Amino acid sequence: MYVRTGMNPIIPIMLNRLALLGFCLGLTVPVAAADIVPHRITEAAFGFDTALFYKPPQRGTATSRLSLGTRGGCPALPGLAADFRLQALAPPGATGLTLQTQPTLYWWQSAPGLPRTGQAQVQISLTRLPSSGKPGYPLPVAEHTRPLSWQAGIQGISLAEMAVQLSPAVDYEWSISLLCSESNPSANPTSVGYIRLAEASSAALAQQQTTPPPHLPHLYAAQGLWYDALDRLNQRPPRAVPPATWSAWRDSLLHQGGLGAVAAALSAP
Repeated sequence: MYVRTGMNPIIPIMLNRLALLGFCLGLTVPVAAADIVPHRITEAAFGFDTALFYKPPQRGTATSRLSLGTRGGCPALPGLAADFRLQALAPPGATGLTLQTQPTLYWWQSAPGLPRTGQAQVQISLTRLPSSGKPGYPLPVAEHTRPLSWQAGIQGISLAEMAVQLSPAVDYEWSISLLCSESNPSANPTSVGYIRLAEASSAALAQQQTTPPPHLPHLYAAQGLWYDALDRLNQRPPRAVPPATWSAWRDSLLHQGGLGAVAAALSAP
């Protein structure tokens, strides 16, 4: 099933052919083979102090697509800063895990959209990657278009809003793009991330249910659940946790996931 939400409906078959053509032309670059065994989340040891430690999953990195233009100006949108940047909040080149079938995908926007760029659009795409060791091509799953935010900072979209769910034992690529050129999509500033729906042992689920809410980000990070930890830290902190501490935990997670530049920008005065 292919789902497109937002504006300008398109024909899924055309997207499939474009994905095939892009793969044949070398626009996808295999970095390392990912296993096809569902990653099983087990109990994790973690502390209740202010330190948060992210434990990446012990599995291969994702099959990575060349990301063309994660930053840069957009001639069609002269009101944007020349160094405008969109950054997927996902470990670069690695697959992040979640236990949610419809998680929220987050990205960072370096500068606000201006009133004169009110027509600017961003596009969020979800693509199913072929299984390692098996023939196949990337398969577009869903696409959503929305106006560029007038606010800088962290933005997000739930897969529920895109009307799709993740399947287990499948690697997905998702991307956030600024739509600068309809005739030349490769000119659109784009950033990509990778995600997989993991499985959890009954003990791991019980541990999550008995962990106090202020410490759930620590547990998710220790279990290797990047998207779940980030989602929790992007929500309002519990009363027991000062907002500055909550933000410091989020910035620590971003640093450990290879997104130190974003963490620095978010913590800058």
